[in-house]
Amino acid sequence: MRIRCAAVALATVIGCTFAVSTAHGAWLPNGSPLVPGWGDTWGPRVSVDDQGSSIVAWNSQRSVMVQKLATTGERTLGWPSAALAIDASVPYTVHGDYELVAMSSDGQGGAYLAVLEQGPFCGNSCGESPVQLYLHHITAAGTFAPNWGAQGVRLQTRWLDRVFLIERTLALVPDGQGGVFLAWSELGELRRAWSIRTQHVSADGRQLWPAEGVLLRTAKSVSVPALQGDDRGGAFVFWSATDSTAPGSNLEGQHVSAQGVMLWSVGQTHLGGRELTGAEAPVALPGRGHSAIVVSVAQWRGTRGLYAIQVRADGRLGWREPAAISRTLAPIADVKAVASADGSVIATWPDARIAPDVGIFAQKLSTNGRLEWPAGGVALATVSGTRTQLALASDAGGGAF
Repeated sequence: MRIRCAAVALATVIGCTFAVSTAHGAWLPNGSPLVPGWGDTWGPRVSVDDQGSSIVAWNSQRSVMVQKLATTGERTLGWPSAALAIDASVPYTVHGDYELVAMSSDGQGGAYLAVLEQGPFCGNSCGESPVQLYLHHITAAGTFAPNWGAQGVRLQTRWLDRVFLIERTLALVPDGQGGVFLAWSELGELRRAWSIRTQHVSADGRQLWPAEGVLLRTAKSVSVPALQGDDRGGAFVFWSATDSTAPGSNLEGQHVSAQGVMLWSVGQTHLGGRELTGAEAPVALPGRGHSAIVVSVAQWRGTRGLYAIQVRADGRLGWREPAAISRTLAPIADVKAVASADGSVIATWPDARIAPDVGIFAQKLSTNGRLEWPAGGVALATVSGTRTQLALASDAGGGAF
């Protein structure tokens, strides 16, 4: 069993996350400052490349800032000392406000940033104005990728409702070829129904699937989508949905081919059949043999808990039945999971079996869906106190931080 835990303050979480590199001597005790003296910053996100360098992006007033740190904790040579602003050359008459919602490595030392953008500048009324979804590509050298420019690629021509920003988020994962897959939920006109869409963007900024994204589902309510590439140029997308055809928020999914074609029939999209119900926001991970592992809070045969299933490329389930990661009756939320190179999965979650916001637990699944750690999970934190903002990362050796 390999679990490595550290208690960190939210204000220093970026610096503490990379404290493993302190042996190089440049990391400060409270973390390396990215924006000394700046106050109005929030929503930081981190992308790490194969060399251990880190790209950090965050919201700052009406902009999104990006900076790259070497393994020593120092700013990478060639990057702007005050960070790269994605709106530096874009006037307010074009875009008036920005909100970073997702970030992913490009596999080449750079990063992709999904940003909701308003425009043009609308003064105090911007807080409720609709937004559009853009994708930006920053290179390892700290410049905008060729063919992308400072304005990035607009993924939708119509305006997204502002509630998209407030209530939902977006999934973003590398495609293994320098490009990226995206999946998002959006609120339709008159706020009557939610939809799930997905898109594939190449390294040179081309949208490889239909304009506006592939429409996967429309429902009364949908969760944040989970996304995973299939290693063949396509992607798996998973979500939970509630409407007249799927009462009780069921776990659903779709497999989109490299050509942007949906491969599963309507009957296949409801995963787990009638026995797996009441699903919440799922987490998707790579599985063996071009499959995906999906982890979700749900109810299986009348028992509420945290479950995992393996979904094959043809939509069939790979394991005989869902793996019960935890069957505690206490509320479970904020589930995180990572996959190891050997195909095993580690999941962590806070639940209230001890007291609200106190207990943090972890469990490991083998490639065949068997529990490798004690039933109910390993207790990582149980002493009194409030714990939120759970984060998880693989240690590349079968364990996790």
